[in-house]
Amino acid sequence: ANQGDHSDTGSFNIASASLSASKTVAVVATNPVNCATDAVSGGFATPGACVEYVITATNAAGAAAAATEISIGAVLPNDVSFVASSQSGFANDPTTGPVSISNPPGGCSSSCTVTLSGAQLAIGATGTLTIRATVR
Repeated sequence: ANQGDHSDTGSFNIASASLSASKTVAVVATNPVNCATDAVSGGFATPGACVEYVITATNAAGAAAAATEISIGAVLPNDVSFVASSQSGFANDPTTGPVSISNPPGGCSSSCTVTLSGAQLAIGATGTLTIRATVR
């Protein structure tokens, strides 16, 4: 009774993000003019074709908090050569930002990794990382 153990109570409300992610692959063009900027027109993944990888991350509308310290890494298959990457929808993380993309050298032939870091997504927000490469 004299130690105060009976009055040592507390409650905690832990807010968390609710992230989901997906990845799609599409052929941009079988005979691209400029793989980095051509509009997606389809075709076949033959040597020289331009392909686009899109990684989409969403923080659910019902999430209790923003998703922070987001980092996405994508390793390209060895049968493609890296061309370009871009991001949209991600905001600068106040702790680890600004949003940045680390690209492998152009024409990278093995273990090519594209990394997005320093990002956050507000509640209900969606961000995308788009990577373009040519088929060898």
